[in-house]
Amino acid sequence: MQTIYSCIHDIDIDGNQCIRKEVNQKDASDYTQRLINEILGNPNRKEYKITSERTEVVSIVLEASKQSLIENDNADLIALRLLDKERDRQKDVNRLRIEIRRGSLFQSLIQEDDHFYYVITKIENVDILDIQDLYKKSGLPYENKSFKNCLFKIADDGEIIQIFLSDKNGPIADYWDNLFLELEALSSDESNTESLFRIVSAKLKKEIEKISPTDYTLYRNQALGFFKTQEKFTIDDFLNYTFGNQNPESSQLDIDKIKESISKKIIDSGTDTEFTIVSSAIKSRKFRETKKINNVASIIIDGYDEEIKTNVQSVEENGDKYIRIKSTDLETFNRFKW
Repeated sequence: MQTIYSCIHDIDIDGNQCIRKEVNQKDASDYTQRLINEILGNPNRKEYKITSERTEVVSIVLEASKQSLIENDNADLIALRLLDKERDRQKDVNRLRIEIRRGSLFQSLIQEDDHFYYVITKIENVDILDIQDLYKKSGLPYENKSFKNCLFKIADDGEIIQIFLSDKNGPIADYWDNLFLELEALSSDESNTESLFRIVSAKLKKEIEKISPTDYTLYRNQALGFFKTQEKFTIDDFLNYTFGNQNPESSQLDIDKIKESISKKIIDSGTDTEFTIVSSAIKSRKFRETKKINNVASIIIDGYDEEIKTNVQSVEENGDKYIRIKSTDLETFNRFKW
């Protein structure tokens, strides 16, 4: 990778100003490469597309890759745009006593083989102590302290190949992706919800059901609960929710291996791995599972049951096998009261 340009701006919302700081280009190059690797390797990144080549940030990014150069004035314009959007958002949330996290904006243009990377990332403000003159100076953190990232991958003919955003605080803030960058998510939250639910449901069935039907029922129930009760999807959150609270009933299951397999499948699918869950996007029949009990009756597991092990149980009496189900419907209970 060849670093063409890097800069950092202090975004001072209170003082309503952006201050461009000098950065050591060798440090900036090392930092940018670590940052690019982290963004591309982040399983919780989200892919975006442009709404127009004429929007402010996108037009500057495309011009920089075309000219293999970022003008200081253009880098300043991007920083000033972020200041403007953060200032507006701060006014909106003042009544809620919320303060937008303060930080600096780092920008860098990198060339690698036949494409460019343009990195725009918000990082923690960091002061370093220069050993030579003992003065505090603004610098780049040795460890990555970024919390909002944007990575443009651009072909050498000027075509945008991919755009990835990620946010260490959770869902990507609207002022960052929509108002500041003017980008649009490549996939909707609805389509992501439906797609990821289908993927994890199929993997749970494939990896667990034949080995241990009991564990399949329990872990599937937990997975349903995640999509029914949680606000956002990330791979780690899903795996922790589904597998973290209970040990398998069967000693033949290698849960760590299963979690790794599910994680790889999700990443390889190309679907966004961080998004807001829209449970209504999953058709109710996909939550439902029907199992035959005997020649005249079947049991339908219709969604998530927080107390499934208490409400539905297998029991044996005098050599006969029964499914015992806790009833909360009096009419149905009385129908079988003989």
